[in-house]
Amino acid sequence: MSAASASAHTPMDIYDASSAGIGPSSSPARLSYVSEKHPRHTLEAVNVLRKHRELCDVVLIVGQRRIFGHRVVLSACSPYFHAMFTGELVESRQMEVNQLLDEFELYVVMLVSLYI
Repeated sequence: MSAASASAHTPMDIYDASSAGIGPSSSPARLSYVSEKHPRHTLEAVNVLRKHRELCDVVLIVGQRRIFGHRVVLSACSPYFHAMFTGELVESRQMEVNQLLDEFELYVVMLVSLYI
């Protein structure tokens, strides 16, 4: 293998799916790559999307305020939202969800902490 072809890796060339429990490795020579920065950068990028109201799929209504969010992030980071959005609750099908908590600032701090 030439130096040029060795450096032209695709993400799947360096990711060993078997280490993630996805299936058997087709080549024992595959490399495994783990980035400690990737999760943080991903959530930061998704938070920017939320701040710009891009790709948001839910609006939480707290008092008179509207907070835009992503169900997948909220569900992954909070058992409360996971139950709300993945179960049979009516909120799982609503685009706008009324929240009982009326302490807006506290709610925003809690919500934003899910993204960082």
